[in-house]
Parts: sequence; structure tokens; C-alpha cells
Amino acid sequence: MPLSSATFDFSGSTAITDEGIRNHFKRDLEPWQPIAELIWNGFDAGAKSVRVITRENDMGGTISVTVLDDGEGIDFTKPMDNFRRFNDSLKKRSHSTHGSKGRGRLAFHKICANAIWHTKFLGRNAIIGIQSSSLSTINGHEIPENEQNALLSSKPQGTCVELTNFTNNLPEQHELVHQLQLELGWHLAFNPEKSIILNATQISPPAHTLTKETIHAEGIEFSVELIQWDEKLNSEKSYTYLRGSDGIPLHHMPSMPEPKTWISYKSFGFIPLARCIVRR
Repeated sequence: MPLSSATFDFSGSTAITDEGIRNHFKRDLEPWQPIAELIWNGFDAGAKSVRVITRENDMGGTISVTVLDDGEGIDFTKPMDNFRRFNDSLKKRSHSTHGSKGRGRLAFHKICANAIWHTKFLGRNAIIGIQSSSLSTINGHEIPENEQNALLSSKPQGTCVELTNFTNNLPEQHELVHQLQLELGWHLAFNPEKSIILNATQISPPAHTLTKETIHAEGIEFSVELIQWDEKLNSEKSYTYLRGSDGIPLHHMPSMPEPKTWISYKSFGFIPLARCIVRR
């Protein structure tokens, strides 16, 4: 039986102090990086689409940022498994998961004072609030459907994050687009079914050269796609990815040019699709 929205309150504190949380973040974190972390959180939750909406005042100062995703939402019934954990997330890193430490969501404190998460998980709704002045304090409770954020209320699932009271402005639109391309564009190239929209602009992979080849090794056919980026990516290193015929990544490693990289995967027992992503 679902818990009553009038009684289910999952507020509390993390196991690490506010000062301890702050020490895990770089002092020189760029203003666009907390936004990228929230986008990554959406993709880690299985989102196919992430929408970012920014609002500025007449002087160009950032008023608010909204990040909406169509992922599975946050399982707020188990707060000790997500928001009240830090640097020890149950979301283990995999070939298709960006975050595994459960701390990227708190990077917002570098650019603004308040963050509110509205989420819909398995038909249930909740709101979670954190202030930059006390990052270890989580305020969260279940809400009725009619109190859900308007952007999320008609969706079957997902999460909508609102950042307000900015202390650092975001870069201008064209620069923010560029930085998101360098940070997440490789993921879009690797997963063309996914999308990011910043205001009215769809984020695309950064400029690159794509080379396709088919090779045979010990009776196994490999389809190889080599992506050479024109510009250095922000954080992603150069990897070789091995994907099954269904497109699901099974393994990745630092890029290696030797053909034996592909031969060693004969034991998988199927015809894989391998993609090698390298930087120029």
C-alpha cells in the first residue's frame, strides 16, 4: 500500500558534514559544470531526453535554471540509497553510467543557493530541497499529484530540478552550448537516440571525423567506427567500446590501436559492434 503523502517525510542529514561535502569539490569549478552534472544524472536514470531552460534578467544575469529529464525518477522511498548518501552511491559505475559517487547533484552550490528536485517515480510524486548553506541537510517529502511541477505533472516519470538564487552567472548561450557539446557530445554520438535541448537549441556532438570499417578476426566480424574529435573533449578520455549487436555497451578500455584488441572478444559468442572513440 502506498505511503500517505501526509505522513511520508524522508528529510534528514547525510553521513558526512557540510564541510566534508564541500571539500570534495574543486574550487575552480566552472559555472557550466553543475548543469552538466544534472544532465548526466538524468542520463544515468535512463533518460532519453533532457531539457535545460535558463532564465536571465535584463543585464544578462542568471535568474534560474531548470533541468527536466524523462528518466525513471528518484526512488525517494529509499533516501539512504540516494540523497542521503554521499561519495558512496549505490549507482555503480558501468559502461553506460557517468556518476557513481552520488555527489554530482550537489555541485549546484558552486553557482547558486537553492536547488529543488521534483520527481515522479512509479506513479508517486515527491519534492526534495537542499540549500547551499547546509548541503548535508535534506528536506524531502511525498506530495499529491496536483502539487507536482507543471513541467512534470503530465509525464509518466522523470525528474525536474530547479536552481535559483544564483551567485555565479552561467556563460552566454553560445558558450554554454559549446561546453555542453565538449562535455556530453561524445555521449550523444555514442547514443544517437538521446537528446539534450538547451532552451531552443539542440546540443549536437562536437566537430569530428567519422571513419567506418569492417574487419574480420578468427571468423568474427567487427564493425568499427573511429571518431576523431577536432577539439579536445572536456573530461572524457579516449576509449575503445565494445557493444553487442543490440547496441548495449559491454566493455570499454583506454583506446589501443592493435588489432588484437578486437580478437580477444571471441569468447563473447556473438557478432559485436565495436566503437573506438579517440581524440585528435
